Amino acid sequence: MIQKIRVALIYKNNYTFFNENHFDKTTSYFFKDALRRNKSLEVSYFPCENEFDVSKLKGKCDVILFANNRFDATPEILRGIRDSTIPVIVKTGDPGFAKKYNQIELYEKFKIDCYWSLQPKSYFYKFYPKHFLYKEMLWGLEPSLYKNLKSYKSRIKN
Repeated sequence: MIQKIRVALIYKNNYTFFNENHFDKTTSYFFKDALRRNKSLEVSYFPCENEFDVSKLKGKCDVILFANNRFDATPEILRGIRDSTIPVIVKTGDPGFAKKYNQIELYEKFKIDCYWSLQPKSYFYKFYPKHFLYKEMLWGLEPSLYKNLKSYKSRIKN
């Protein structure tokens, strides 16, 4: 039997992109649907307000995952993060907002080990220091959304 990677997804209860009524579902599809389907992962979800005690994860997960490196998704207070040895991986939004939302300072505050998103590395490193680890990954749309598609020609009105 293959041992699964135990992932702890920590996020705010009110994160807009996890709201079922939000118009942009790509983030929710990825974190709530696609991750669960991955047979190599065992994902535990930790919704919280603006504070989370990371020390309670010791021995229970292999990696901490944040949905974004902004305080709209990630709690501002992560108790025990400085003492934790659990790797921290973060999906970043548009790197162009790194300065606007003080995302660079979160690197040390949250002991971030690696970033990932769909932007090219060249765009990420235009705004982030070169020593930050970054992985470009395509993600976002559920395969079920492509079933029973009508051709473009049958959908156009004018």
